[in-house]
Amino acid sequence: RNFTLLSKFYKVLKRNPLSMENSVFSIGNPLLDISANVDEAFLQKYDLQTDNAIIAEEKHIPIYNEIIQNFEPEFIAGGAAQNTIRSLQWMVGVENVTHYVGCIGNDNYGSILKQAVSKDGVNAHFLETDEHPTGTCAALIVDKDRSLVANLGAANAYKYDHFKTDEIQELINNAKYFYVAGYFVTVCIEAIIDIGKHAKENNKEFFLNLSAPFIMQVFGEQLKQIIPYATTIACNESEAATIGEVFNLGENLKDIAVALSTYLSEEGSSRTIIFTQGAEPTIVVKDGNVNEFPPIAIDKNDIVDLNGAGDCFMGGYLSAHIQNKPLETCINAGHYCANKIIKTSGIKFDGINEFSFD
Repeated sequence: RNFTLLSKFYKVLKRNPLSMENSVFSIGNPLLDISANVDEAFLQKYDLQTDNAIIAEEKHIPIYNEIIQNFEPEFIAGGAAQNTIRSLQWMVGVENVTHYVGCIGNDNYGSILKQAVSKDGVNAHFLETDEHPTGTCAALIVDKDRSLVANLGAANAYKYDHFKTDEIQELINNAKYFYVAGYFVTVCIEAIIDIGKHAKENNKEFFLNLSAPFIMQVFGEQLKQIIPYATTIACNESEAATIGEVFNLGENLKDIAVALSTYLSEEGSSRTIIFTQGAEPTIVVKDGNVNEFPPIAIDKNDIVDLNGAGDCFMGGYLSAHIQNKPLETCINAGHYCANKIIKTSGIKFDGINEFSFD
């Protein structure tokens, strides 16, 4: 057992902390996940669907108190981009790699969230407000699928002025990789555009996750403003099909991936496209080449919770990418991290990861 622990520790030491220091910057909607197993009737009561994510409307507001009163929820640091950054930090296992920015309320939920993120090793730089409560997300689990209902609260109140402060601008100047989830286009698109311009002007990498079908359906025009800056775009199969339909990029997922790799890009340039498909092979288009990578096989009985699988895939992928590992290693790292999280209740990380980056 001692040899195993020493071996794991040695793997961490082999990674070069200095080359990764302050290298990843992300901005998003910090939420406190309230995760609970519910039944189909509960979803129907609030007109919700499995394998979907929405912004809470007025009719959804009672959900949060109801699941606290009638179920056995867990409280976990959440929000799509924050999940990716937390999983990335866990995968690399060295300090001061990641920085995350967003807005939270000056309240008890905000205190819980700050403690949770700090425990995960992420350097959080929150704007705190007295005007709105900390954002929450009901993660409703039904037969291992999930329905997410986000009440953004303070997360929706992020201010561009905070983004322009010397503190945040210094983080951006020091970073090499930027990660944004599509959800944030509804909050502060000016910040995303600034990040995209900075990345392009300084030959840095900008990763965009499309996040949910409604982002393309409702905020398609906003999305078009940031796609030109993205060096990598990632999403799952349903989001891929939606962007294919909304942006007229095709119906077949591989065709959509190829079309998206050059969509709104400068002539002669292309970006990497990653479409995850659950248990089906992950589709990757890089430099015009289409590749498929099968995920790690898993028995259905071992699946506990599919919530966060896509976010953690990107965390794993980025953890290898920022170490300049080959594409296949990056995808394998993504599959490893996603595989671990779907065997866990809630998006939580324990122990040292056992993935070999070599």
